[in-house]
Amino acid sequence: MKNKYFLSMDIISFFAMFYDFLILLIPLAIVSFIGSKILSRLREKIEDKLKLDWLKSIFITNFIIIFICIFLAFIYFIFLGAALSEYRAPEIEYDIFENLILVGMGAIRIAIATLILSLFLLFFEFVSSFTTDLLEKKEWPMISKEFIGVLVACLIFLILFLFIFSWAAIGLFVYIFYGGVSSAPLLMVL
Repeated sequence: MKNKYFLSMDIISFFAMFYDFLILLIPLAIVSFIGSKILSRLREKIEDKLKLDWLKSIFITNFIIIFICIFLAFIYFIFLGAALSEYRAPEIEYDIFENLILVGMGAIRIAIATLILSLFLLFFEFVSSFTTDLLEKKEWPMISKEFIGVLVACLIFLILFLFIFSWAAIGLFVYIFYGGVSSAPLLMVL
């Protein structure tokens, strides 16, 4: 009798996990699809203006968008830290030159992280493009083929991110905001 109970609990927990996975997958796929449709216009402009092929134009588009997003988040947290910090004596407060050095060093770290993320994102764009090409023989609307391609790429991304590279997000965060892996133990104190 106990074995049937445990088996039913395993089946229930499996379906609960599958449901949670779908809750992550569907919104990610919708947001990614809308983002890809919006950014494809920017990619086409870059491709036409610079006379580049698809791979180079998609890489440049990825780099620009990711850099801007991470840099804006970096600046936001700098302003937030300045606004929420306790009063310090003017002698030990950062001056404008030190703040600019901090932002410049952050921009270099962000550029390196953006390069890595842009190369990583190319894999998922290849998966999406490959899936869309496989569905070419189907007589579905092109927009549904593209959505299925993005859905497959998001599925692979979630599997890799949740089960294999779960450490990657915190590693990038520590690298960008704290300057390197040697600062990781500092997070344990905070």
